[in-house]
Amino acid sequence: MGLHVYTDFLSEDAKPSAVNQITILSENEDDAKAGIAEGQLLAAANLRVRHLVDTPSNLKSPQTLAADAEKIAEEHNLTCEVWDENRLQEERMGAFWAVGMGSANPPRLIRLEHCPAGMENDKPLVLVGKGVTYDTGGYSLKPSTSMDTMKDDMGGAAVVLAVMEAVGKAKPNRRIIGLIGSVENMVSDRAQRPGDIVRARNGKTIEVLNTDAEGRLVLADVLSLSSELNPAAIIDLATLTGAIGIALGDEAAGLFSNDDALAKVLFDAGMQTGEKVWRFPMWEEYESHMKGKNTDLKNIGKPRRAGSISAAIFLQNFVGKDIPWAHLDIAAVAYLREDTGLSQYGATGFGARLVWEAIQKF
Repeated sequence: MGLHVYTDFLSEDAKPSAVNQITILSENEDDAKAGIAEGQLLAAANLRVRHLVDTPSNLKSPQTLAADAEKIAEEHNLTCEVWDENRLQEERMGAFWAVGMGSANPPRLIRLEHCPAGMENDKPLVLVGKGVTYDTGGYSLKPSTSMDTMKDDMGGAAVVLAVMEAVGKAKPNRRIIGLIGSVENMVSDRAQRPGDIVRARNGKTIEVLNTDAEGRLVLADVLSLSSELNPAAIIDLATLTGAIGIALGDEAAGLFSNDDALAKVLFDAGMQTGEKVWRFPMWEEYESHMKGKNTDLKNIGKPRRAGSISAAIFLQNFVGKDIPWAHLDIAAVAYLREDTGLSQYGATGFGARLVWEAIQKF
């Protein structure tokens, strides 16, 4: 992981040399082999995330993510289902569709499932990923200095794809579903406008006051769908708010949860893997931040007040009652503009090892 460099667009003579052989000395060969196998599995998942995130958006779209999912399913005996723009509308995914309807690359809902024989009726663990393959901000246009890294706005989706690939390889004895909502948030004559009102799958109405707060609209419908699957728990990952970086820097992701046991599993998994998370409160006092005047909800909270918390409060409205749920805001840790010990400038792959560790413990 530390030596990985994204070289897809370097000419051959400019590519750095690679390590071709490693010798490992151990007192216990079986333990060493088991550790190496797990290390290879998790490193491959991490690097899969990095590659997906680092791929530029002119070569990455909701359709290409769907194609990646179908390939993973075929190679590792997972089931895969993809909903196109017509199916999304038929399925009442009004908030999701509104984000993607302005792009020439239409949105996709992607479902991957690992289900061992005899577990068809078991409650699944559901992983949800935000997959905005490029985010202009829509008509609430981002400044140009904030756009060059927006290929990373599908970091949550990349983690779900990579973890489901690892699941397909390792075949754990539990039912796991990965759901991805993938869109491009573009400006066009078909794009949604500030002030539009949309209806989510669970019936709640949302006033869209800022089209750059689009990820939560996508997740609203995907979380609603997840809740209908009678899940054991839902974990979503999203590059959701710039505010999380103000709070935590790029040393940790934000953790928001309605379940203490699930939150502890994720916190402990973060400490184990080095992909640290920090839990924020979701007190009922914050609920007023997201209440609409003419609608059930609005998609932005109070200016410069609890931005990451209010976004999580918004998402909670789309999680079924009594379902353990955790939201990981990875906006500040998915892509870095500097080298670190484990990653070069660019995508970090944050989340894949964390979620894998959590799967083993919850």
